[in-house]
Amino acid sequence: MQRIWVSYAPVCRPTAEETQETGSRTRVNAADNKWMVHKFGGTSVADTTCFQRVAELIRAQSGPRQAVVVSAMGGMTNDLLALLTNAIESADTIEPGIEAIRARYAGTVEDLLTAQASRDQIMQAFESEAADIADILNSVALVGSAAKRSEDIVAGCGEIWSTRLLAAFLDQESGSDE
Repeated sequence: MQRIWVSYAPVCRPTAEETQETGSRTRVNAADNKWMVHKFGGTSVADTTCFQRVAELIRAQSGPRQAVVVSAMGGMTNDLLALLTNAIESADTIEPGIEAIRARYAGTVEDLLTAQASRDQIMQAFESEAADIADILNSVALVGSAAKRSEDIVAGCGEIWSTRLLAAFLDQESGSDE
């Protein structure tokens, strides 16, 4: 499974305006180095309306240093873990389970993103990861049990999907091309 970095910013490196040279050492001006950290749980990003509300809250905050952490869409982690449990019992449950998750996620993507290119990019990444999940689940079905690492990989996709979708929605709302 490919590792995904949704966004990257050097969190601990202050800007030139936030530092003060004192001999051979650089000191950070603590007053200028404050971060606003937002953490949104699954019920906060459960559906289209919730994603829109989260975006409004983020945009309402002032200050250049904001970090946003989101959980998987409400119920998504449980659905992903249920895929594993069901795969232990029968491989026949894999495709219908993934399809149900795909339908929910694709519906939210469709509702939130107006540009087809953005929707395609988000769904292409989802489909790649869903294929990886299907491979893991087929292995689980074959051996009749799931290793902790398999559980972590499958369950962790929900957070990646929410983060990627929120980032795309915020970019769209800000008029960013990236």
